[in-house]
Amino acid sequence: GGNMGARETDLAYMAVCANMGPVSERWIEELFTHAYSSGLNKGGFDDETLINTMTREGPVWIAALGYAYGYLDSKSNMAEILSRVTSGKWRARCNLYDERLYPKFRAEFDTWPRMLVAGQFGPNYGDSGGPRGSRYPEGIVKNLRLEYERAYRRWPTDEIAREIEQIAQQAQASTEAGGFMRAGYGLTSLEVGSGEAGTALWSFFGRSFGHGHHDRLNIGIYGFGLKLSPDLGYPEFATRWPKRGEWTDNTISHNTVIVDEKPQTSNWGGQPVFFKRLPGLSAVELRSENVYEACDVYARTL
Repeated sequence: GGNMGARETDLAYMAVCANMGPVSERWIEELFTHAYSSGLNKGGFDDETLINTMTREGPVWIAALGYAYGYLDSKSNMAEILSRVTSGKWRARCNLYDERLYPKFRAEFDTWPRMLVAGQFGPNYGDSGGPRGSRYPEGIVKNLRLEYERAYRRWPTDEIAREIEQIAQQAQASTEAGGFMRAGYGLTSLEVGSGEAGTALWSFFGRSFGHGHHDRLNIGIYGFGLKLSPDLGYPEFATRWPKRGEWTDNTISHNTVIVDEKPQTSNWGGQPVFFKRLPGLSAVELRSENVYEACDVYARTL
């Protein structure tokens, strides 16, 4: 555990707090050339984490809602401590708040207020939530207040200010009428209304590894303030054991299609064919033939 900045934060704190000139610079160089996050030692924190493992909307590719927004804490901590670097060699690269260098980090703060379904439900794809669903009546940002207050000091936009104010007022999270499409992350929803009176249908077509399940094109339905299509969500034990592999993670326990009695192949994601919202009608088509080699077509239209 502790990916996406958590381990790198320790090294950043040591480098900045020690302030040992060339020694601290060497530690910072290590930070930007060898990242733990990938597990493969492919690159530094900026290129591997802030570019490669973040989607165009910002959230990292972790295939579980709770984990994905939780990693904003690590990245925000990194941004704060690195903003105190005084080295002329590294100061510019350590400014994670520079939108020109790290646009995905900036984009993430605009995304989380818009990742809920019907204004309050967190879609529990992968290792996230449980059969009763995950509710965020005050929005996801309520769990990220410190990170958003830090962001507002750097980017004083109306959107970020509104989210912070909604937390203070315990107001309902803002939504996009009719649903949303997050093509980079792999999540879409079709919605009518919001909150207790809302009806929503979502589908996940993103990465199926990294806390993910074999659940490509899985759907979830919300209505009457309830989750109408329960998903098992987080396993009873987050380790390898028979029930997790044969049932909880397996395609057969999700609202999608299993082929030849085998689970889907884990890979990077499917593709949206179209997404359209019209007065009184919304529709989306998704495809993901890459989860079953035997399939010429593996698609879902909602």
